[in-house]
Amino acid sequence: MPMSSKWWSDDRPHRHAYELLPGGADYPPKPYAARWSFSYRRCLRLVALAAASLATIAIVAKSFRASPPPPPLYPDPTTLPPELLPPLYGRFHELEMQLPQHQPDYPLAEGRKYFHVNNTVLFSGWGNAMQELLLLHYLTYRSGRSFVFDNYTWNDDGSQWTYNNGKIVPSQIPLSAQIQGPTVGAPIPSDPYAPLAVIHEHFQKECPNPTLISNDEVIGHLGSEATAGQIIDAWAEKLRSMDDPCIEVPRSSKSIFDIFVFGSAERLLDVWPEFSASPMITQLGWSPLIELAFDTNRETISPSTPLEPPLYSRPFTSNGDRYTPLPGLLALHIRRGDFEEHCKSLAHYNATFTGYNTLSELSDRFDEPLPGDEDERAEAYRPHCFPDISEIVAKTEEVRASEAGEGLRRVYVMTNGPAKWIDQLKRALLKKGGWDGVASSRDVAVNKEQKYVEQAVDMLIGQRAQVFVGNGFSSLTGQIVMLRAANGFPVDSSRFF
Repeated sequence: MPMSSKWWSDDRPHRHAYELLPGGADYPPKPYAARWSFSYRRCLRLVALAAASLATIAIVAKSFRASPPPPPLYPDPTTLPPELLPPLYGRFHELEMQLPQHQPDYPLAEGRKYFHVNNTVLFSGWGNAMQELLLLHYLTYRSGRSFVFDNYTWNDDGSQWTYNNGKIVPSQIPLSAQIQGPTVGAPIPSDPYAPLAVIHEHFQKECPNPTLISNDEVIGHLGSEATAGQIIDAWAEKLRSMDDPCIEVPRSSKSIFDIFVFGSAERLLDVWPEFSASPMITQLGWSPLIELAFDTNRETISPSTPLEPPLYSRPFTSNGDRYTPLPGLLALHIRRGDFEEHCKSLAHYNATFTGYNTLSELSDRFDEPLPGDEDERAEAYRPHCFPDISEIVAKTEEVRASEAGEGLRRVYVMTNGPAKWIDQLKRALLKKGGWDGVASSRDVAVNKEQKYVEQAVDMLIGQRAQVFVGNGFSSLTGQIVMLRAANGFPVDSSRFF
């Protein structure tokens, strides 16, 4: 039973004071002499009890002072057996350090200029980190400087491992464990003299005392509603005008591209035509580790044709040439877990779909906030943000009946949902009939290194699906939609719940 706010008076039984003392059951009162004798004995007992209580308190206090502090909610990862700890991806970091531009004899080292952004997102999913990463590299490319890339960082407190939702994860993961291309130091074939991206450690060696510039110093005059294009133009002009080779945005600065830029079509998409055609997108690839996971699970995801070689056997040319559509595959991105509450917050703030999910050619629009009070809006938002199984099945049938969905045979569910819920969804989809198979993120076999970058494996699958249905409020969905649009996938093949 919940405790009343007046527990100290109203909820306790009404008892007389004598009932709260030792021997209180000796009521009703005895004759006077007996009562005097009883009271004397009672006093002696009370004195003894008080002395014993004080001694007990002293012992407990002494014990408390001498005892160690209570254990943390989770054990210190460094105290756990090595086999229980995530990998640290040291081999990827070593390969990054061995890039030609990091060597003393690099022929184009003379006169290089660098730009390092030291306040990129922390404690955020890969979708959030990736969208910021690519746009920052594009800004740096426009300025004629070398982009300085950091690890994908969950926690920057200097630890090797940290906790995320109660699970141990690497505090940092080298970017090259997830992507390949110019953003992690590869040359740009279309622009062979473009400054190459460098790793943070190289920047620290070359620039021990960089010049610090805050975002407000550069774009403050543009106001709070500056678009991505205006921000990039202002920064590129500023960086080109500076002779100092070592420029850094400090941790204390406001983000160059914050969540409000990425969440607004009006502010983000003015840069889309140039950005989508830039080497940051056209030469972007998934890392060999991610492609290996895709190739290993290909028959589970979407059976290959006899003449289709695995990705690992093909030389990289461009994003569009490499990641072609997988005929017959429908990929669904379905967020669970924290999105149940997140969707209610989105309704509270009258949110619309996030930036790249509002490209003008896309269907399933959500450009205007829904009407009604907060509870009504929350229920109206839910099917778009946190659909139930019946709504998911209905959406797959709608898509399968469309022109873009002709020939769909298999479903792949990208999700962080619990196993029991995924099994229920699979049964519901198969019961509807017409599918050759239904697989999910939980069916993908991965090694220990791939386990902690699985979201990139899902993104590769979603990017290549014949039809993709995503969560319009998700940045991870937005990155998949962005890559599909940049590679010329049919506009009606990217849908939303």
